[in-house]
Amino acid sequence: MRVRRRFSKENRRLDWPPPTADSVVAYLRRFQDRGGTATFNLLCYQDGSALDTDLDVMRQVKKKVRAGHAWR
Repeated sequence: MRVRRRFSKENRRLDWPPPTADSVVAYLRRFQDRGGTATFNLLCYQDGSALDTDLDVMRQVKKKVRAGHAWR
């Protein structure tokens, strides 16, 4: 019998640094300059929550984009 392991905060430690908000904005700008659209896949745990560091970066990106800093 195969046992399915669920991905959760308790059984998985992630040790990679999150991208900076400025690097994500630059990434988005490159796509927009070429008429493209970008999507982001954030890590979601079994309980539906997302990695806090990723959410913090995306909140910063949202502020920069809404303030117009991304396209100046």
